[in-house]
Amino acid sequence: MIRFRAAACAVALACSQPAWGARLSSFDLPGFAVCGAAIADDGTVAGNIVGHGPSASFLYQDGVFTLLPLLDAQGRTTVTGINRAHVLAGANTVFGRDFSARSNGFLVYGAGTRAVRVDVPVPGAVSSTVTAIANDGAIAGSFQTAANSATLGYVRHGDKMTTLSDGSAMVTPSAIDPTGTRLVGTSLNGGIVSWSYQDGRFTPVRVPGALVTFANGINRAGNISGTYLAGSSGAPTRHGFVVTAGKYTSIDIPHASATILTGINAHGTVTGCYTNPLGTHGLIYTP
Repeated sequence: MIRFRAAACAVALACSQPAWGARLSSFDLPGFAVCGAAIADDGTVAGNIVGHGPSASFLYQDGVFTLLPLLDAQGRTTVTGINRAHVLAGANTVFGRDFSARSNGFLVYGAGTRAVRVDVPVPGAVSSTVTAIANDGAIAGSFQTAANSATLGYVRHGDKMTTLSDGSAMVTPSAIDPTGTRLVGTSLNGGIVSWSYQDGRFTPVRVPGALVTFANGINRAGNISGTYLAGSSGAPTRHGFVVTAGKYTSIDIPHASATILTGINAHGTVTGCYTNPLGTHGLIYTP
């Protein structure tokens, strides 16, 4: 386990957001581009080093980064979920010489000190992920079998597993609410389609006028966070959004060329990252 203190904000363009006040804070790991993936109710962020640098995931709490152990040194590790007990969910992907990819889900316990592989109990499953974890330990993710090229989603409460399918080629849950009853995610069905899921029903999530919408997070109140693409289809720009009581609010960090929102906690605080001329920075923001 390796810890680093976050870089201090020394450049106004990167970190100073006077119009946003204390509602926005940035975090940086010197020399790397970072992005928050999920946020616990106490403000602890699970995230990843992004771009072309080394594969690494982290916990970020009280200004300190804790780098997480790799499940497989040959693979690329990505964390995507965190619950109240700071148990992390993610996947490790290993790429073959034939450009194939095989993933295995994992959970990380003990404040980032112990990673445990998680396999879905599906005969013939050749690849699987864990993308989200609820406070009660319920997990969600996706899997693929040798007999079926489609990628199916799942939610698992203890020994009970429910498969998620809307008939598309790929169903990928992104997040599960703390109670384990509602999910958000995306499907590949003639294009990328985002949805929320509850009681066996998929409901579309789409920012009005967006080219593509990615629903990435959901909290206990049913508020959804995510990212959408807008503008020219040849060179779209990325914007964050939050859905509260059915109302879509677009979120763009000042001076940023791209804003990405991922997770949302019980207080409505979101995490993600933004890009400006100085690089890509993690963010914590309360709308």
